[in-house]
Amino acid sequence: MLATQLIPAGALAATYSAELEGAYDWAYANGVTTMSPIDNANMYGAISRAEMAKMLSVYAEEVLGMSPDAARACNFTDINSVKGDLHDFIIESCRLGIMGQGITEFRPYATLSRAEFGTALSRVLWGDTYEGGTPYYANHLNALKAAGIMNQIANAEQTKEVRGYVMLMLQRSAENGAATNVDCDDPLVKLACATDSKECPAACRADDKEDTVVRAGDLYVTATAATDRKAIVT
Repeated sequence: MLATQLIPAGALAATYSAELEGAYDWAYANGVTTMSPIDNANMYGAISRAEMAKMLSVYAEEVLGMSPDAARACNFTDINSVKGDLHDFIIESCRLGIMGQGITEFRPYATLSRAEFGTALSRVLWGDTYEGGTPYYANHLNALKAAGIMNQIANAEQTKEVRGYVMLMLQRSAENGAATNVDCDDPLVKLACATDSKECPAACRADDKEDTVVRAGDLYVTATAATDRKAIVT
């Protein structure tokens, strides 16, 4: 089911499943979204490539403890007009090796597809392990599905990614320990976790390891203008 079809036209307000509310709470607590309350977070809205650069950069650095490579060349011809902190996060995402690799036009305001999001998230979790597929995103999305992070991978180029589902899949990847870029045995990581510092990556927290829950089931949403309950698989 395409993301543009998830919420019926004319819906005035949406309600959220416990799973999606949990994803929002997790995203807000980790700085992936700064919008509060949940109704202001545009959970069912599409997301631009520039916005995704910010969300994934925050996730990579604040949750997984990744560091950007300042020496990486990240020069784009179409981002000078990008306002606020999104400009800097575009560069940050490139230096993290997440987005904008080997291109000169970032297309900051283009709507993000599931293919693009899955590719970028895979790079956050596993680096270049799944590069080289045909099409380019195939190996990335198959790996995410195998890990229980992304369920629906058909028609990925035509499916517009949804902000709330991004939060849900980031939460899943953090809580099931999918990221191999995090070294939980690193002395500085151990110290951060021992002192309950916010610098302790989610994948390395003792309570997360003991109580891991992979949320791979169906996600149900309803809208006030809808008459039927819609089952949505992310």
